[in-house]
Amino acid sequence: MSTTRLSNIEKRLEYVAGRMKSFRGEEGGVIASLLLIILRSAQRTLPLSVAVWSILELPLELFLAQSSTERFASVAGRLIWVALAIATIFKMRLARVMFIFLCAVSSIVVAQALPMAYESSPLVFSVLVIDLLLKVLTLWISLTPTLVAKNSA
Repeated sequence: MSTTRLSNIEKRLEYVAGRMKSFRGEEGGVIASLLLIILRSAQRTLPLSVAVWSILELPLELFLAQSSTERFASVAGRLIWVALAIATIFKMRLARVMFIFLCAVSSIVVAQALPMAYESSPLVFSVLVIDLLLKVLTLWISLTPTLVAKNSA
């Protein structure tokens, strides 16, 4: 190869290496700051969406309840979800930990109930799938900064 061609290849490789550093955020890249904005937005909107979905699925749960005790427990449970979600949005540490823990436990329970719900009712199955997706996304978004910080150190 000619010297000029090697020089052009080296310049292109340096350019690509510089662009990669900016994408990784080593030079305060635009993409890194954009990802941080998206992450912070998701950390606020996902708990809110869990709370809203919890309220939206309450009528179905009340319709399927067989006693007044079950109805009361459903309403009380939904109020707890909403209170924890709002407290999580306002960055109350204990509420955030409880909310994440309940999202994890609820995701496990709902995932195990999906086959039975699929056989019994497509509507209940669809509601549970959306509930599961919202809670798993909330759990994942909440744990992402912690995992990234541990791996980058």
